[in-house]
Amino acid sequence: MRNEIARSAYADMLHDDERNKKYYQATKDAVKKLKDGEKKVHMLDIGTGTGLLAMMAVRSGADRATACEAFEPIAKVAGEIVEKNGFGDKISVIGKRSTELTMERDGDHVQSRANLLVTELWDTELIGEGALPTLRDACNRLLKPGFVSVPAAATIYAQVVGSEALWNMHQLNPQQMLDDQDVTLPANMEECRGTASAFDLHIDELSDEEVHILTSPVPVLRFDFCGNCTSTNSDCTNRVSIPDTKDKVDSDTTVSHYCVEASVKQSGLAHGVVMWWTLDMDVDGDITLTTAPRWAHPDGNNRPWRDHWMQAVYFLKRPLLMQEDDKLNIHCCHDDYSIWFDVMPLNRIVTTVDRPLCTCGAHVTWSRHRFAMLNDRQRSQAFKQALKQLVAEGNSGVYA
Repeated sequence: MRNEIARSAYADMLHDDERNKKYYQATKDAVKKLKDGEKKVHMLDIGTGTGLLAMMAVRSGADRATACEAFEPIAKVAGEIVEKNGFGDKISVIGKRSTELTMERDGDHVQSRANLLVTELWDTELIGEGALPTLRDACNRLLKPGFVSVPAAATIYAQVVGSEALWNMHQLNPQQMLDDQDVTLPANMEECRGTASAFDLHIDELSDEEVHILTSPVPVLRFDFCGNCTSTNSDCTNRVSIPDTKDKVDSDTTVSHYCVEASVKQSGLAHGVVMWWTLDMDVDGDITLTTAPRWAHPDGNNRPWRDHWMQAVYFLKRPLLMQEDDKLNIHCCHDDYSIWFDVMPLNRIVTTVDRPLCTCGAHVTWSRHRFAMLNDRQRSQAFKQALKQLVAEGNSGVYA
């Protein structure tokens, strides 16, 4: 069990000081709001992990908490931690998914619907861990109408960038592979768009010479998790209220498409879209948590370092030349588990953007770093020189 927990990498999240403090403050504010309305507070924690958020809620004054965790080894640990910290009489740790939970009776636990949701279901892509169907199910079965959520909302931001360095991690470039002979690629490899999976990385760790910012950040899509968020932090016009979509049918196969306009602030060749998100932790938007890169982060170079949340890069079908002051459309599509982007001129009207799909096999076989290695001319030259020397010395055998 210890090995399973160690491999799950919970420590990075638990040591995220900013995350913990902002969750705690927003939870205290939410409990106080409910208590001021003379309501008892029943908190639901989906994916409780070690039970930290549930303990925050009870310590903030919640009357009780239901904490569910599908990963059995960590669910057992959460139960032990809750007991050891003296919260066993108020926190029920249930070792199953929230979608398998029933608030009327679950084993020996008799529950009622919760009026406070505190959860951390987010990955670098925001929705990649199935947050949307999980939240819709909770709204439908586990939460009271008018519940309060921490966080209350999330906004996805996008920015068009040019980067040969990143593109070389996505597609093979015959001109980069060798400098004195042509390398011909199969047609399906030249035309392949890669995969829909996000390339998660700390993009601001690349140098200014490696990444060229072509547009300002624009808010693309905003999710309201409880239906009562009053924050004005984002001027995003594309909004989705999760409680309003709770009865959505076959949502896992439904693709939603959104479009926002952006202006090009410097000429250059565009290769992809960088995406990050900002959470409004409270309904008023006074407490925010963001994964923005340094150039868009409110704390700039003093932003906290974390590996469990980074930024995501989505590559275009092909590089697109842009001129300063051009107008363009950033298209964003998502289903319940993934997001993908494309960029097109303003005058081109489209109703949807096809999900990238690998047709050559390389993108599902090789890592991003393998593409970069094959496109590394200096590396290829070093290998070629070494092979020439071996042949010149009469070592013409096959080497592993």
